[in-house]
Amino acid sequence: MNSPHPHGVPHPQSAMSNASVPRTPDHLHVLKDGDSFVVADTYGDIAGSGDGFFLEDTRLLSCFYLVLGGERPTLLSSAVSRDNVFFTAHATNRPLPPLGDESLPQGVVHIERRRLQWDGLLRESITLRNYGIAVTRLQLTVGYGADFSDTFEVRGERGANFCPPRCRARRSNWDTEGWMASSGERAWCSRSSPQPSTRSAAASTLS
Repeated sequence: MNSPHPHGVPHPQSAMSNASVPRTPDHLHVLKDGDSFVVADTYGDIAGSGDGFFLEDTRLLSCFYLVLGGERPTLLSSAVSRDNVFFTAHATNRPLPPLGDESLPQGVVHIERRRLQWDGLLRESITLRNYGIAVTRLQLTVGYGADFSDTFEVRGERGANFCPPRCRARRSNWDTEGWMASSGERAWCSRSSPQPSTRSAAASTLS
């Protein structure tokens, strides 16, 4: 099931459609710590088709992706550290339309995504470095969504009941009432620093 996306925010499927590396099992990366684990593609993105961030057999994060100027970056390399603690992806920008005075040619901006999963939390730092000769304005968007599916739901055996997302200045919250009475209400929230220029229930944008 796809999460709603407002105007101006690429849908995760369209944002991932121009991938230079296929989304196949041999091109997925896994981080695991205790009862939690995250499965994502070589970019570090999550599409919700069996991947995601799971805690105690519940998928808390079913959509997570990064686009630069509305385009998915070109992947350079990615890997999980030998101790299975960090995932790191290196990418560069595709040619981008003007955001101000000039357009941005391909390969000028380096993007590093460094992910840590620890103690039931998923943390990611995103670093952009401009190797051009001029100051550049960019629009970085991180899309996200939560479906709270358990392992049966991920396999398509049943669906989940959703409550509308709640969006605040520095974080977005999702919750849902579980199918099983013992599950009760489950919740997930995202936080970011610095504060995004715009934030919705489906994405945060810095520009």
